[in-house]
Amino acid sequence: MAIADGLVFTIFARGEECSKKIETCVALDADTGNVLRAAPLGVSDYGHDGGNTGTPGNQGSDDPRSTPASDGERVFVYDSHMLLGCFDAASGNVIWKHDIVEEFSGREIKWLNASSPLLVGNVVYVGGGND
Repeated sequence: MAIADGLVFTIFARGEECSKKIETCVALDADTGNVLRAAPLGVSDYGHDGGNTGTPGNQGSDDPRSTPASDGERVFVYDSHMLLGCFDAASGNVIWKHDIVEEFSGREIKWLNASSPLLVGNVVYVGGGND
């Protein structure tokens, strides 16, 4: 979770659309834990049965594995399909989005993105994937 100015930001899969969960960035009130707003990111479809812990070599689950980053004014989210989004922390409005695979020739690894954005000053760093 990322915490800034009385808000807590996290990502989880919720609801269902066409029988699939949606990765969602939520903003919670840090004092009460109440959900203030939620921004859908993308379908939570990872292409394998990660939820089956009996599968040899796969002891994880098919849920988002990234943590948002916030500078207090903006929230940066990097979803499982390497879509990087910037949201206004106060309103939840989208400021910009970038598809790292399409725009920068990123490559999804077999278990998809499991990294989080890193803020250093005014720069956001993300992994670009690899084989």
